[in-house]
Amino acid sequence: MRLALSDAIQECDTSEQEGDYHGGLQRVRQALEQLTSTEISPEKFSLLERKARLLTYIGEYSEAQDLVREIIAQQLDSHLKVDALVTLGVCISKTGNIYQAEEYIQRGIDLGHYIKYNPGLYRAFSHLANSIYLVRGQFDLALTFMEQAAEFCRDQPGINWRLPYLRAYIYQITGDYYRVRQALDDLLTLVKPGTALAGYYYCLWAKLALDEEAIERAQECLYLALRIASQTGIPELNTEVRLQLSRLHRLQKQQASAYTWADDAIQYVQRFQIRHLLGQALLERARVSWEMGNFSLADADLLEAQKILSSCDAKYDLSVAAFLQAVWYHQENHPQSEFAWLSAANLIRTHGYEFILEREQELAFPLLATQLRNQNPVIKKASDQLMAELARVPPARLQISGLGQFAVWQGRRRIADAAWQRRKAGELFRYLLLQPEYAASRDQVLEDLWTETPLDAALDLFHQATSTLRHILEPDLPNKFPSRYLNVEGERVMLKLPVGSVIDFEQFEQQVSLAIQSENVDNLKKALSMYTGELYPMDRYSDWSRERREKLEEIYHRALLALGQAYLKLESYYNALECAQLILKQDAWFEDAALLGMQACMGLNDIPRALRMYQGLANSLEHELGIRPRQDIQELAEKLRKR
Repeated sequence: MRLALSDAIQECDTSEQEGDYHGGLQRVRQALEQLTSTEISPEKFSLLERKARLLTYIGEYSEAQDLVREIIAQQLDSHLKVDALVTLGVCISKTGNIYQAEEYIQRGIDLGHYIKYNPGLYRAFSHLANSIYLVRGQFDLALTFMEQAAEFCRDQPGINWRLPYLRAYIYQITGDYYRVRQALDDLLTLVKPGTALAGYYYCLWAKLALDEEAIERAQECLYLALRIASQTGIPELNTEVRLQLSRLHRLQKQQASAYTWADDAIQYVQRFQIRHLLGQALLERARVSWEMGNFSLADADLLEAQKILSSCDAKYDLSVAAFLQAVWYHQENHPQSEFAWLSAANLIRTHGYEFILEREQELAFPLLATQLRNQNPVIKKASDQLMAELARVPPARLQISGLGQFAVWQGRRRIADAAWQRRKAGELFRYLLLQPEYAASRDQVLEDLWTETPLDAALDLFHQATSTLRHILEPDLPNKFPSRYLNVEGERVMLKLPVGSVIDFEQFEQQVSLAIQSENVDNLKKALSMYTGELYPMDRYSDWSRERREKLEEIYHRALLALGQAYLKLESYYNALECAQLILKQDAWFEDAALLGMQACMGLNDIPRALRMYQGLANSLEHELGIRPRQDIQELAEKLRKR
């Protein structure tokens, strides 16, 4: 019997890790049916605690609380009591007082430390991060405590999926999309198809895709997540998917469908009374109502959301609600509009949520620009302080292609090609990318871009180009707002590329250097594939781009040569010859390429062809430069003639 119960407990733990909560509950109930109603044993209490834990995942908080309260009452200081205290805290955090919930989880932590129970400490710290600090919007604390949780399960790889998940979740909120992708890559290795974790994974990808306006990808991920959410019945996942489906339809200007999904999220979460999720769902329905032009419905949902979120101390969601209220009241000329803005500005600044303005810049920047001109000194001061904080929020990273084309992506959004043709803004941008630290003096720019233009006219063109460039990179940026991509101070202009930005020709240079050192065919082929054409084809005849273009071509040829030499060592003579011919087609004077081709022909036992390659090199050098090939190449040709 004990062995069977022990197996059942192990199966429950596996089900929990894989997100098969209904399957785990079925195994628990089957195991409990084997016991008499009066039997008291450690295994029975273990099964009851796991039953409570699994009930929590599917939203059966009342039944779960009854079970763990009984365990807490009957157990002395033990592993079971730690787990029961944590589970009770999680239940209360969903439906009750979040501070009381924190107390129970903290009691579990104290006891876990006392009895040195690492698995219990892992659960306690991870739930403190997810159920308490994340709900409150204390993102730094949430990440810190989740990292501490990870320390307690280092010897159990695969269990700790919560850390990369939480990182991806928080980075998405704060707009750090580069690190979102890193966290999702870490999470992918732990995802099993059809599990709850897979559902959360798809939902995270959908949120990221919506942020970057990749609508088709978001739609695909959301329907995969919805299928898993429906199968698992997890309240949080079901609610989150519905909210993102509402957002998807909002972005598609399908407000009626968006309202249906938002309303469905509210109806769904009300069954479980998860308070902070209900507040979020009301906020989403308020946004849809506003976009449909129904201010009264939007305001009613907004006020109700604020009331609920206040009871959870959900500072981040309250800040979002206050910001939306400030925007809507301003647009409606509401008598409380200034007070609403002051409340929102203070909330955002106090808690460090300036990234809300970055994410909502289409709404935020015009409002902030207006309030910066407000005659009320209190509002002006709050707006100035918020402006200073916003300047420190990193904007979306850039992905820049300069090889074979010119294209710039901001996040996942491609900046329209036509934008770069206005007032030489594109040429100035490309020019700065080639300068040390992406910066140049104003005089240097004028000399290189407007050489034959009178000074006064050139200065006007310079100011027009910098102003246009600011607005290409930040279209919603009001006049006189500092650009976070372009800095023009005194006699110096500089591009400020956010962390994680990628420039293809710089990446090519780095990868080629490593590949040549490796002498590995696959590495060299991969690096060479990055060279998709000459640098800045549209600037082919501009003096300022010539040096870097020629350098990149030379690097490409050196990499081709290294690949050919690697093929030669492998006795893959046809491939080596092809590399030599590609180089010589573009640079007939490249002596090392001719030597490689001759050596490849020797491997193929094609001596006449080797001599023709030598003669082609000799003729080019003699005709163009009046010199003969290198001594070693001459000696090889002479040797071949004597065969």
